[in-house]
Amino acid sequence: MTSNDPGHIDNLSEEEDAYLRGYWMALFDAIAEATSDQTAETGSTENVLKSPLMEEFWLACAHDRPDQLMLRYLRARKWDVDKAVAMVMATLNWRKEFGVRNVLEVGERGLDLSELQSGKSYFHGVDCNGRPCCYVHVQLHDKNTVDREKTKALTVLTLETGRLVLEPPQEMATIIFDMTNFGMKNMDYDFLKFLLTCMQDYYPESLGGALVVNAPWIFNGCWTIIRPWLDPVVVSKVHFIKSSELFNYVDEKQIPERLGGSSTNFVYLPPSAEEEKEYQRWRADKEGSAEAWTKYRAAAERFGGLTAAWARGDMDKVTDRREAERNLKDAYYALSPYLRTKTVYHRRGVINDPGFSRH
Repeated sequence: MTSNDPGHIDNLSEEEDAYLRGYWMALFDAIAEATSDQTAETGSTENVLKSPLMEEFWLACAHDRPDQLMLRYLRARKWDVDKAVAMVMATLNWRKEFGVRNVLEVGERGLDLSELQSGKSYFHGVDCNGRPCCYVHVQLHDKNTVDREKTKALTVLTLETGRLVLEPPQEMATIIFDMTNFGMKNMDYDFLKFLLTCMQDYYPESLGGALVVNAPWIFNGCWTIIRPWLDPVVVSKVHFIKSSELFNYVDEKQIPERLGGSSTNFVYLPPSAEEEKEYQRWRADKEGSAEAWTKYRAAAERFGGLTAAWARGDMDKVTDRREAERNLKDAYYALSPYLRTKTVYHRRGVINDPGFSRH
């Protein structure tokens, strides 16, 4: 699905637009309650917009348009505002508890180098619908030897990176699970539950399709256990195929050689000495960081204030709100190098993040 499809940011009906505005007000109310500010009327909106939980929401938006993120939750909960608010609040609390901000700042430096070098997961090319493809070579995951916490951090970093890979109007990605040479040592139910929880609860409406390639018969019993964990909509996106059928979903030139395509296989590129110096330079730039945060928070508060007015029915704020949205995105780009480190995807040219060229 793309931003041009019904129910998405560039194709909303009047009813859906009303749901979105109601959702914004309900979110402000929920954040006010969670921060012990029980009055979410005009007089307290400023306090809500300055709250840490509201800031967590703006950071969760990252490069996305805020309405775009909100609509993911609304669609995931079939336009039930109360359920969508509960879902996004759970996401914000999880992001704080898990330490998503720290995962982004430390990046690959906090992960298991051998796991990165194995090339068991990476983004590579797009499918026939233009969706970025994330390849997962399951045989390279051994549940008996991995550092579970670092594997979870790698998963979150990959999910966050996937958001940067998306090129508008595309809003979803495709996961390709290569099950070649799969064995029970690779069947990690605990990790899979974590992955599915992240994708369904914290990164909803992000999965365009899941291709399970070359699954052996032994996986049938595993799928019987896994399937009930999935939302029926997600189940409908899962396709079991042979490697020869992968060409029906992804152009041969976009498929790595190891799966029969003509594209170069993934090779992990560690940070260079210059990139390490650049990383330390960003971390040491306290003055620049403080200035970027000040501008970002001001942009977020302005956008939030205009959003509150618009959500209450002040349609005169639509133009100003759109301009504030662009300013918020620019402010995030300027803040981005202080928040997150470059990943291998930057080094391979997969991601073009203007924030990293402004130092």
